[in-house]
Amino acid sequence: MDDFWDEDEEFLQRSDGKYRKLVSCIVYWGNAEQFLLLHRKLRWHGYEFPKGGIKKGESLEEAARRELREEAGIEDIISIKDTGIEIKYKWPPEIVKHPGNKNKYDGAIQHFMLVKVPYKKAEVKSDEHDGLLWARANVVDEYLAFENLRQAFRKALKMIAEVKDNRPQ
Repeated sequence: MDDFWDEDEEFLQRSDGKYRKLVSCIVYWGNAEQFLLLHRKLRWHGYEFPKGGIKKGESLEEAARRELREEAGIEDIISIKDTGIEIKYKWPPEIVKHPGNKNKYDGAIQHFMLVKVPYKKAEVKSDEHDGLLWARANVVDEYLAFENLRQAFRKALKMIAEVKDNRPQ
């Protein structure tokens, strides 16, 4: 999706609708022992990765850093890596018609970044969420609210494993 990288727009217009561009952060610490999940309470309920809209003129990394500050109070980051993983989805009619959807988006295209942090320090900072947890990799699937998030997470885990496998012994 070459036009995803266009920093001059916060959305993508497709033949099947207008999609909000989002960055999603798969945050982990140590050797990927645990991953940060936020419990969403606004418009739907369940766990998700910290995420948010990409502002006009913002790079993916800049958006990821801002969203982590705004949603989880995370400032200290060891590394941010672009996974190349994207998911596109339509929103249910009640969200499309919701007054909070000022730009009349039909759905979102979510781009995933791997974010390594030095320690498990996070706090709920946004009114979209009411809790957080650090979950072990083997149970993250059980917490994530949507299958497309679980699929993206499994792909990201494979990327982490490949990096570990290629380290000098």
